[in-house]
Amino acid sequence: MASLNSLPDLVLVEIFSLLPERERVRNSRVCRRWKRLLRDPSVWRHADLPLQEVRFKIIWHVLRRYIRSNLQSLSLQGYVQSKSMLCSTFHSIQPEFFQVLSKKCFRLQRLSIRLAELLSIPMASLPRTLRRLELLSCDISLVWMACKEDEGALPHLEELVLDHVPTFHDRHLLRLRCFPALCSLFLCGTYGITQEGLDSGLRELSHLQRIEILGSYISTDSALQSISRHLRDVRHIRVTVGTLTATGLEALEGLPKLASLCLFSKCGTDELCLIPFAALLSSCLTLPRLRVLELQGQGWEGQEAESMLKEVHGQGEGTCPSWHIGTSLTLHFLGDWISCSTLPVMMPGLFKVFSQ
Repeated sequence: MASLNSLPDLVLVEIFSLLPERERVRNSRVCRRWKRLLRDPSVWRHADLPLQEVRFKIIWHVLRRYIRSNLQSLSLQGYVQSKSMLCSTFHSIQPEFFQVLSKKCFRLQRLSIRLAELLSIPMASLPRTLRRLELLSCDISLVWMACKEDEGALPHLEELVLDHVPTFHDRHLLRLRCFPALCSLFLCGTYGITQEGLDSGLRELSHLQRIEILGSYISTDSALQSISRHLRDVRHIRVTVGTLTATGLEALEGLPKLASLCLFSKCGTDELCLIPFAALLSSCLTLPRLRVLELQGQGWEGQEAESMLKEVHGQGEGTCPSWHIGTSLTLHFLGDWISCSTLPVMMPGLFKVFSQ
């Protein structure tokens, strides 16, 4: 039976790149050949360094010894320090870490930070090469993007994900104009954003191509109205569906380039769309470039879904075969016909209804 050592170097390098970071470091002690291969830059194109599993001392060791300029994607997970956390073993990400990262990893394009306190981290210390920045359950400083050195700090940033960042407020949204290349913005659980702040912020971000607003105190109708006023070239929208009415659908008519619309509701809640499915689909069919309508968590399945689709199918001449219904419904508008796909549940019986 062939052993790992009988494999070519290129194959072993590919295998090592799929291992967790801790195992990579451990395997470097097996033999001289493995040590050499595990220092290959290709092994460290992507790295996930969770502080709760790896001591910060080890993370420093990995950064200085193994990670080089080939790194393209990095995920960090730290701890938010608070008075309730009495254990002295908790760590937070230090500014020096990002300074070293910026100098060594000049090809880094994606940085994801989860459960970290970033109050002492200036934005200017982040790698300038970033194209995607994800902040998940993090605390950021109120002066982020306010300092003069922060202007032009991330000139290539195209995608910004803010997921449950409680300290993100209206003033931060307004300052996103310092990212000239930003084309995709994801806001989830940003309850510090007000309707007035959203309207003012989007006015400065008229070049956005994609926007997602989930989990906020802003109604869906108000969000869509602000998007329609200021983001005339937006192509992808994802919003919660609970407060959507005909007013919000009318706002969509002012978006001639909209290609994808996702209406989302949380599973296990009573949040349901206030608009009948047939009316929603009919309204979306009037959008000239809309190709995908995705409905998540609506519970449109079973006999009720079948009857609704039969009704819509009977009203429109341009509808086509290939309809499936499940817990998540995606309608693809292709030319003069529509296809429907869902994950993870499908109903073959419903497909037969519309495949005749």
